[in-house]
Amino acid sequence: MYHSSFDDMLSHVNAEPEWQRILQSLAPGLHMMDSEILLRGLATLILGDEYTPSMVRFLNRFSRRCEHDAERNTYLQAIFVSFLEACKRLLEDAFFNKSTRRSDTVLSKTPVITLGADKAYDVTQFVHDLRDRSVTPHIAVDGHLSKTGKPRKTAVDGRTTRHVGYDISQRCRKRIEEVFGWIKSSAGLAKVKLRGRARVDAAFTLALTAFNLIRLPKLLAAPI
Repeated sequence: MYHSSFDDMLSHVNAEPEWQRILQSLAPGLHMMDSEILLRGLATLILGDEYTPSMVRFLNRFSRRCEHDAERNTYLQAIFVSFLEACKRLLEDAFFNKSTRRSDTVLSKTPVITLGADKAYDVTQFVHDLRDRSVTPHIAVDGHLSKTGKPRKTAVDGRTTRHVGYDISQRCRKRIEEVFGWIKSSAGLAKVKLRGRARVDAAFTLALTAFNLIRLPKLLAAPI
């Protein structure tokens, strides 16, 4: 579905102000849950009689059929636009649940689950297993070159990597590694020269304290 006319159509209708109003959202979500609601609705409408588990494989099959079918995409867009026009005639709070004070849509009830991992987990089967469990794979791309100079094929496609949330996840994921990297390179603990757990524990705690003191000026200067 990535970089196809079908994906472009979904992105276009997902940005419709009336649709975002129904979801009580200011803009399309970073995790594409609003787009997935659209995809599920259209897939069930067109291929509902052909549904077989899992939902991920069902949606992938529907997406492949629509990938470059301009006529079908125009038809699907027209259906959704007519749905939005009908929604304009409803009351302002038609999709609002007064007991929970939230938008009564699938979006507000669907948890967003992501999993961060290093490039060693950029494996097709692993990524497919995550998607089958409705988990978004925020996995670092293993982009090393083969002997022929071609980049290794990655299992993490543009449906995930093009979003801001993926970039944020990649920055946050490696922060813990940065701590241990600094302790080894700058604090002299690449090879411990002490004996006994108590002494090693004290040296490790002192190194962590020094790392925190180095970070404090930047943290205190950051805008709240």
